[in-house]
Amino acid sequence: MTPFEIAINTELEGEALYRQALENAQSSMAREIFSYLIAEEQRHMATIESYVQKLRELGSMPESPAKFGDIDGLKTVFSDALKHVEQALPEDADDMQAIQRAMQFEQRGEQYYQRAAQQAQHENERDFFAILAREEHWHYLVLLDSYEALKDPQAWQEGADKIGLDGA
Repeated sequence: MTPFEIAINTELEGEALYRQALENAQSSMAREIFSYLIAEEQRHMATIESYVQKLRELGSMPESPAKFGDIDGLKTVFSDALKHVEQALPEDADDMQAIQRAMQFEQRGEQYYQRAAQQAQHENERDFFAILAREEHWHYLVLLDSYEALKDPQAWQEGADKIGLDGA
């Protein structure tokens, strides 16, 4: 399998994982995060497939896109989802487990894409996989923040408030 085929399979696996998590989500926060991540996986797949198509047409590595997904949209979805954090209930433990699985998946994806970037023979291919690795890392950080917000909404909110006060 080529690194691009593995990348497409990875994104398909992520989409399936997030669909299952969405189906079982208890909190509106988890539903919003998983819905968004499904769309991100679909965007990643479309970008990878388009890149591979250009590669076939050109016979050489095309330039990498600046980004694959919608990071700004994820910030908005996350902000909207956090409005529901005070409604988190103890039964959100299943959501927390799903988020932990998603975090592990995103870490594995990031590690794979970093290795693919390091092993790439062409600069554009290296850039392509490096961008994917950064986006997977961003997904991981958002999931980590979601996990912390569900685990202890009050402590999370107090931490978020402190960050806003000193501008950090």
